[in-house]
Amino acid sequence: MRYIVLGILDGLITSMVLSAKALLGISQLDFSTAIAIMAIASGINALVGFTAEYAQSRAEMVEMEEKLGARRGTLVRSAVHVSALRDAFVSAARYGATSIAGAAIPLLPTIAVGPMAGLASAYTAVALLSVALSRLTGGFSATWMVMLLMVTSVGLVLGVMFPIID
Repeated sequence: MRYIVLGILDGLITSMVLSAKALLGISQLDFSTAIAIMAIASGINALVGFTAEYAQSRAEMVEMEEKLGARRGTLVRSAVHVSALRDAFVSAARYGATSIAGAAIPLLPTIAVGPMAGLASAYTAVALLSVALSRLTGGFSATWMVMLLMVTSVGLVLGVMFPIID
């Protein structure tokens, strides 16, 4: 679940930062640039997701080896190690795929309809994600909404202050 939430949010925020001026109607965004942003967000997040998950699994394997009194590296190439690699690849795929989806949320409506559609789409996604997170965690959707609105809005402001795409 963590990589799904991270992917959607990271893709959404990354695309808002990189295309802030286009989302605000200050500049134009073309389809190839949107695809590039989605690919960059997805690729980076997939690599980060794999690395994070595999590092956690390796730390757990080292702990198992210590508890078993085995020398470090004993579990490498074992079924435990193969399972850890498989889990890391699955996490990477989830993180990468949801990052594409998150990045597409503001970018594709901006290209298809216009900047206001991109912003409306982004903030609608934030509202829906807030409700989903409140149900999953037992928290208040208003609390999640405020936090996510702040984070995405800061991303938008940073994108305007330090534009990547003019």
